[in-house]
Amino acid sequence: AVFSSTDSVFTVHMVNLSIDGITGSGASGHGIKLTTTGTLQGSGATIYSYNNAPDGLILKHLELEAPAPNGSLENFNVDSHVWPGANGTLISYCYIHGGLVGWLSTGSNEIIEHSVLQNIGGQQHSEMIDAANSQNLTIRYNVLENLVCCDGTTYIEPQVNGGTVPNGIYIYGNIFKATRSDEATNNPSLLSSTSNEQVLNVFIYNNTIYGLHGPTPPGAGFQDSGVRGDNAGSTITVRNNIWQANTYDPGFQSVQVQDNNILNTGGVSFVNTGAGDFHLAAATTAGVALASPYNLDPDGNVRGADGTWDRGAFEFGSVTTTSKVSGGLRMVGTVRIP
Repeated sequence: AVFSSTDSVFTVHMVNLSIDGITGSGASGHGIKLTTTGTLQGSGATIYSYNNAPDGLILKHLELEAPAPNGSLENFNVDSHVWPGANGTLISYCYIHGGLVGWLSTGSNEIIEHSVLQNIGGQQHSEMIDAANSQNLTIRYNVLENLVCCDGTTYIEPQVNGGTVPNGIYIYGNIFKATRSDEATNNPSLLSSTSNEQVLNVFIYNNTIYGLHGPTPPGAGFQDSGVRGDNAGSTITVRNNIWQANTYDPGFQSVQVQDNNILNTGGVSFVNTGAGDFHLAAATTAGVALASPYNLDPDGNVRGADGTWDRGAFEFGSVTTTSKVSGGLRMVGTVRIP
């Protein structure tokens, strides 16, 4: 079934709304697809909040497609465009692609997990996840692939909007990678605040950052694939991550703890990076053991069960198989949450 409207907008009155396509993972097989060709605020998004922020929104097994990166300032794919923001949003097993920004998160107690964010950007101020005012935001077990130039800001950008300092951002078990030649960031790639804005209690654990290109043209912006707090009062911890095959080494401005990381020095063997398989082909040197919930990798394997807590997204020896189911309901337009 295909649903459409003249302004490419679906309007939903929402409290504790769950939209679940039931099937699909990675970049295929999702039971529901929402797509928009709009370029105005609202119609440029697939999920859009206005007037009232969503409370208890759950999105699972959805493909969400905004226009391919074209520089439109209104193409925020999933757009919680209300301050103060949403509470309790869960995005799980979704495929979010296209648009200037993948997800504008403005609220509290929000999670994005087991999802693919791909081919997002197109101009300055673009990012995969815009964490504006975020309080207690978890980003785990996702693939973030290709922030497209030119002058994309960074993959994850905490922002102070209306004076609310982002506080509590937990980033673990993710893959950050480039597979397009026009992938580029103007600021440090993994996470960067800007404009001297502060961010508090950021924890970046056991991620794999592979093949990121840095600024375009070379020599512009920050030649840095790492993390930047941009304010001396920021509090950031970075542990157990692997940087490999990136054009520039990672830097760590306003990072208080940086240890047990592999800093773009090579020597890590993955199963098949060309096919997107970043499982380890051999154990890494031991990282630091961490408490729950950081003790599970994306496949659900217990980190350090063999005596060595491996660095990077996957624990050595973890293998997963995913069944792919095609078809399902397709919707053309935007879900608007009043």
